[in-house]
Amino acid sequence: MVDRKEYQKEWHKNHPDYTKQYNDKYYKNNRENALIKAKEYQNKNKEKIAERKHKHYENNKKRILKLDKEYYENNRGKIKKRGEIYYEKNKDKLGGKHREYYQKNKDSILILDKKYQEENKEYISKRRIEFYKNNRERILKSIYQYRKDHPERIKEIAKKWRINHPEKTKENEARHRNKRRRNLGFNPLNKYFKDSVAHHINKNDVIYMPKGIHKSISHCLETDKNMEEINNIAMKFRTGQLDLDIRF
Repeated sequence: MVDRKEYQKEWHKNHPDYTKQYNDKYYKNNRENALIKAKEYQNKNKEKIAERKHKHYENNKKRILKLDKEYYENNRGKIKKRGEIYYEKNKDKLGGKHREYYQKNKDSILILDKKYQEENKEYISKRRIEFYKNNRERILKSIYQYRKDHPERIKEIAKKWRINHPEKTKENEARHRNKRRRNLGFNPLNKYFKDSVAHHINKNDVIYMPKGIHKSISHCLETDKNMEEINNIAMKFRTGQLDLDIRF
């Protein structure tokens, strides 16, 4: 005696086009009922479905990732639009879920984020530059609005940054000072160090040198007074040829 189920299974396998057409038509005519039954089945068999999905993924991982990547590349715009529509409709719900998940898994999320950033520095940098180019106006508008709405927070962040980056702060202050006062460029030829001053050897290039040495010779870039002499000392200091035991 022929097993009816096995026969139907084999028949559908040999007639895929007809089977797809029939299934699509049936689903269209019975969509609501099919969704209700599907939901009921999922609620009753959550663990079984999850286990089956996990097993299928592990057995077909490479193929699934390849197909996902191909689909994303071919449908990037469509996926983005669909995501934006869904987000707008479910903004409050998603926000609450995301916050709740983040609070429960904060430590592991931060560890994974740090690891990903370290392993993908070039890729992340490239994506950020590309994103900024494509969204420059929107980003600048958003930054301006945030600064306007949170002035105290911005002051706090700036203060903290200056404390943690003293050398860069000194360099930025010197650059700003020179730009405002004399309309000079600021291209450092060496790094800032404690108790150093920025000496302009010309209208653009700067050498950091000890304050005492810088003050030892009266000079002026605008009038060219003693510039050759002080520049000679600055260049020697930069290249390590200056005898620092000499009193200035």
